[in-house]
Amino acid sequence: MIAAGLLLALFLQGQGGETPPTPSPASGPEAAPPAPSPAAQAAWEAVVKATAVPGERQPVTSFELRAHVTARQGVQSNDLDATYRFLGQGGEETGPGLIRFGLGASRETGRGPGKGQRAYWLRDGKQVTVLEGREYEEDRNLVRRMTTIAGNLLSLSDPAKVRTQGLTLRENPPPAVPADLMRGRRLTWIEFLSPDFDLYRDEPPAGRDPAQPRLFRVVVGADRKTLLPALVVLREEGLPGLITGEPLLFQLSDYRPVDGYLLPHGIRVWSVDQNSPAQAFQTAPGQEISVLYADLAPGLSPEDFKPEQG
Repeated sequence: MIAAGLLLALFLQGQGGETPPTPSPASGPEAAPPAPSPAAQAAWEAVVKATAVPGERQPVTSFELRAHVTARQGVQSNDLDATYRFLGQGGEETGPGLIRFGLGASRETGRGPGKGQRAYWLRDGKQVTVLEGREYEEDRNLVRRMTTIAGNLLSLSDPAKVRTQGLTLRENPPPAVPADLMRGRRLTWIEFLSPDFDLYRDEPPAGRDPAQPRLFRVVVGADRKTLLPALVVLREEGLPGLITGEPLLFQLSDYRPVDGYLLPHGIRVWSVDQNSPAQAFQTAPGQEISVLYADLAPGLSPEDFKPEQG
């Protein structure tokens, strides 16, 4: 579960520019989002520009990183150094994305090329287990969590590719943000809808069609000096009975240039306090991630995600 905590801090790949809107499950296919305000559009364009390092940039479709993770659950705390490799969406061969990550000195799990449950695997030393069947459902769910969150890292790394709908400026931060995070901060709050992020959802039952595309409400608190995202709140948009994703709060810091992008090397993540009727975030972060090494152009291919290639 420590590994799952890390992926809750990273997050889905942008697909490119301002595009025709994806229907919201709350509004139906005929509804259109409001036009972006000029001030909000300018503020978001400033954020996009601030995340770019001058010089040649390649499209980000994959990454490799090493990170130190502190994961908390209640009063318990666990530390882990882990390596992750991820290849984003790319058609039938990669599906929702391919991933592999360590579970210790000799254990590794992930999702490789293939269809259905047989794409999931666990390697312990030289022994490989295909994670197919009901007894491995929890193992597959862990991989799915990791894949979901890993894609969000690509969106946050390259906001120019994020599709935005109804950009607006907020005068105040979302009320669920802990007050301690706002002390001494001067942030510009930008709010929009986008299909290019994700929150974890369970695996569809066998024989069921995949869940419909979802829309997310994103609130970005950009530092007024650096223009870089400092706080990001992500919630699923739609009718209450159809929402399955749990809201998340990210604090991003220690931006450093990596392959033409400014990548946050300090990431803290808050989940919702389940005892709060107003869905307020917990007072302490559930995960703290320090990126030790990052490569946004590792040249990965689907072959690199087969278990025997590790």
